Amino acid sequence: MALLDIYDSYSKQIKSFNEGVEPGSVKLYVCGVTVYDHCHVGHGRVFIVTDLMQRFFKSKGLECFFIRNITDIDDKIINKAKAENRPWHALAEEYTLSMQELCRDLCCLPVQAEPKATQSIPQMIAMIERLIEKKSAYVIDSEVFFSVDSFARYGCLSGQDLDALQAGHRVDVDAHKRNPGDFTLWKPSKSDEPGWDSPWGFGRPGWHIECSAMVTDYCHSSLDFHLGGMDLKFPHHENEIAQSEACHDHPLANCWVHIGFVTVDGEKMSKSLYNFKYLKGTLEAIGPAALRYFYLSTHYRQPLAFTEEKIQDAKNSVQSLMKQLHTARSQDVGLFTESDFETIRQSLEQALSQDLNTPEALVVLHKAVHQIKGAHFVEKLIGLVDALLGLNLTFVDDNPWVPLQSMPIEIAEMAQRRLTARGLKDYYAADQIRKDLLELGYELQDSPQGTLIRFYR
Repeated sequence: MALLDIYDSYSKQIKSFNEGVEPGSVKLYVCGVTVYDHCHVGHGRVFIVTDLMQRFFKSKGLECFFIRNITDIDDKIINKAKAENRPWHALAEEYTLSMQELCRDLCCLPVQAEPKATQSIPQMIAMIERLIEKKSAYVIDSEVFFSVDSFARYGCLSGQDLDALQAGHRVDVDAHKRNPGDFTLWKPSKSDEPGWDSPWGFGRPGWHIECSAMVTDYCHSSLDFHLGGMDLKFPHHENEIAQSEACHDHPLANCWVHIGFVTVDGEKMSKSLYNFKYLKGTLEAIGPAALRYFYLSTHYRQPLAFTEEKIQDAKNSVQSLMKQLHTARSQDVGLFTESDFETIRQSLEQALSQDLNTPEALVVLHKAVHQIKGAHFVEKLIGLVDALLGLNLTFVDDNPWVPLQSMPIEIAEMAQRRLTARGLKDYYAADQIRKDLLELGYELQDSPQGTLIRFYR
């Protein structure tokens, strides 16, 4: 039996994974966000699915090397910075920190590398030079284009017919390209735009070359998995494959995983369509456990409809699970045994091993909370569900959320120390204080009204 059977977008079939390119480890890369604004709920789905993969492999004893890039130079960043009359790099840094904080608040595990595009310019220039040497790219008027005609397998991921392809949606059709589908690797910067010196003049990279260069910098062989949103399959991932494999002598990735859209009224949630919800506001409204449950309730390859009803269903489901676990804590273990718990664990892992079937995993979880009894097994189940799904199911009763000042002074002081640590970006210390408070029976919630607290046991 394979460790993981997962759908590979490249081969268009389920692919079995047993061992990484390097035995005992697994290398994953996900295309991160362009940091010109706060993240929306659609971005959160990518964070959760990629975090789920990392948790699964860790549970199997594999060492994960997970790379998530940050696009911190882009037309959207430059244009927004101009409109707000502020430095482009300050704007990018603000939204980078916002994204990283959201990932922590969603209980995502840390990634092992988070390279920024602006820190990888030398690697991009070196890769472009090699592509020019290999006749896979050409220079016209200080702009460098990749020649799609030079890569015989262009379209292998998306299934597009090369003759029918048009330029990528981030690249304007240029009359002097050799082929309308050729895409920009390097372009000149205007006088009021950021740029870097290069053999082709002062300029900046095209979007697609960023990921290929960063993968090469951190991973000198094929990735085990390349992940990203479904919208990146073409042109971005198609172009990544072409430029990377034209440059190197190995596949860019052995498996491609694409995550379905979050939709609103049947359309992809998108800032360009003005139909999005900011991730932070939704997270503050229902909490990380309920929001993760919402994402996990639909298979990652399927569209996920964002509705108030589904959000409320997720919140109710988490509260129900917590209350059932609270009741089970005080029950006599009876006939429930370690063997019964092992069956639950195997069933959860089996569901995830079948193309990350999180809806089935949640079915297993709901059955488990009806079966389990005794504080020992309840705590083991909470730990297992946290490790595999990132769901913190510590019971919360109907006690109201109140300001910190309403709590005993020593509890309020601990909560205040956490806020101070967060302000100093000492997130390890802040997370430890939150855990200490949970052990004492107090839960924190960061809200627009400030940090609130409640006693839950």
